[in-house]
Amino acid sequence: LRTLGETLTDVFTYTIEDGSSAPSTAQITITIQGANDNPNDITTTGLTILENAANGTSAGIVNGLDSDATDMLAYELVDDAGGRFAVDPFSGEVSVANSSLLDYEVNTTHSVTVKVTDLAGLTFQNVLAIAVVDLNEFSVTIPIDTDGSANIIAEDAPIGTAVGITIFAFDADATTSAVTYSLDDDAHGLFRIDSNSGVVTVNSALDFEAATSHTIVVRATSLDTSAATQSFTILVTDVNEFSITTISDTNAAADTVLENSQNGTTVGIVAFAADGDGTATVSYSLDDTAGGRFAIDAFTGLVTVNGSLDYETAHAYVIIVRATSQDTSFATQAFTISLLNTNETPVISPWTIVTDYITPITFNAPGAFNYVDDPELDPLTISLVGQPSSGTVNLQSNGTLTYSPINLFEGTTSFELEFSDGSLSSQLVVQVVVNRPINLPPPTGGGSGGGVGESSGSDTGSGSNEASAPTFVAPSPVSDASLEAIQVLLGNSQTQAIRSDDVSPQKAAALATADVALGSVFYVQNLALAWQVTDSSSIDSFRESYSGHRGPVITNDLRFVGPNFKRMIESNSELQDRDWLSRVAPTVTTAIGTGAVIWLVQAGHVVTSLVGRGATWISIDPLVVIEGARGREAEEDEGHSIGELFDHGK
Repeated sequence: LRTLGETLTDVFTYTIEDGSSAPSTAQITITIQGANDNPNDITTTGLTILENAANGTSAGIVNGLDSDATDMLAYELVDDAGGRFAVDPFSGEVSVANSSLLDYEVNTTHSVTVKVTDLAGLTFQNVLAIAVVDLNEFSVTIPIDTDGSANIIAEDAPIGTAVGITIFAFDADATTSAVTYSLDDDAHGLFRIDSNSGVVTVNSALDFEAATSHTIVVRATSLDTSAATQSFTILVTDVNEFSITTISDTNAAADTVLENSQNGTTVGIVAFAADGDGTATVSYSLDDTAGGRFAIDAFTGLVTVNGSLDYETAHAYVIIVRATSQDTSFATQAFTISLLNTNETPVISPWTIVTDYITPITFNAPGAFNYVDDPELDPLTISLVGQPSSGTVNLQSNGTLTYSPINLFEGTTSFELEFSDGSLSSQLVVQVVVNRPINLPPPTGGGSGGGVGESSGSDTGSGSNEASAPTFVAPSPVSDASLEAIQVLLGNSQTQAIRSDDVSPQKAAALATADVALGSVFYVQNLALAWQVTDSSSIDSFRESYSGHRGPVITNDLRFVGPNFKRMIESNSELQDRDWLSRVAPTVTTAIGTGAVIWLVQAGHVVTSLVGRGATWISIDPLVVIEGARGREAEEDEGHSIGELFDHGK
């Protein structure tokens, strides 16, 4: 009953009995007058909603209760869960007001406060929960390895050993998102995975020598049935299980090599050794190289020549090969390399023949064979390739050799011999040195020369002289300095000119002997010419001028006097030791007669004053001068000029 005008009548019948059980029955009518009551409860239907449901989607119905049967109720949301829901004021239907705020993964339920108001304005409110239903929004992710260590396992590791892989995948849905793991490819049963933890472990024996790595494929499956796969590579490490094998020669050819083979020539040996471990690289070396004669390639084991090989020294050599594995195990093996003999050219030794002026020299058998050896000891034949330019060679098959210099030759020459073993030959260039002795032997044959002295000699060259024979000194090789000094005297501008036809090598050599003649050389500034004198005063003056000279200057009275020389001695008598220069070309001397000496040193002003006939010097042959001087008579006295002297010499 909502208002006073609304009444409710109820009739009650009741009976009363007294003590004697006499009943009395009566009726009572009760009239209830209506009054407005508050709403007193709210019931619900549904109140669930899918996450992400569209705006306006019904989430359920709320129903207010009021004891006033005819009363009308109105609904509102005092708390709409942050704007997520709305309610129909008349029907009480709750619907989605903002779908973006409905996310099961954020909140699985939301609370709203519903208020019910009757027509009289009386209210009732209650807090109601609206459940959010999860949707399958996400699939499972691709599996990853969350183990930070490398995916490596040693061969022969026990079953159950972790390999460094822990798989993880997830499904972002809040429900139906549990993920489990399995292997689509377990590498032929070598590995397994824990379905819940994702840890991968060894499931069977691993062998590095069979495979150094394996690939597995992991599958992750969500409760919503979504799935993803990923492959992972597991490396297998080697374990030192084996030692190196014995060394063998994989080259089937004979272990031989020709003597004298070049470095790098193979000898028929390729060393090989193996280590059963997969990572055991083998390298090669030689413990014994046979004295450095052989080498081996560290990687291939190929043995090659590395030094001189001589069959005549040794017919074979032994080498010791060492093979070393990466695991430090090693093996050694000896190999014998045989040398093959080859025919070699005869080996020659230098030979220099030294003899005196006009003096043949003979070398009896074996003679020339003393300067040759055949490595194979083959018999050798000898032949003369050509005669020397300054003499003759007589050669016999047994090696006997005679060299005869030509008349008046002094100096050096050469000739060539050839030795043959029948197939190979070698040539020996024999050097010949012909020296001019201190006492010159008389030239052979007739001639116009005689000795120079106070007694007369024969015109035929066969007569005798009371005076001693002319004295000569064997010339040393003509040096550049000597040539320079001589060419100044000769007026030549080029050193080569001294070796021209006008001035023969014999002439040049004869002009370069003072150093040997007197044991030492004195030098005066540039080029000076000290000529022979006979009077004692001039000799003394000359000696005083060059008192610092260590060797004798003039030892005998000389027969030919140049008057200009006396004046030179007088004008230069004040020369002192400080004027001598050792850098100047050596003096040059040639004997003219008994005790006669010509000194040539450098001093241009003296040459100019002393020698007035420079052109005469160009045609001088000292040997001719000497021979010509022998025929001169004693009456040739001082007063002759140098030019006259050499004119007579010619």
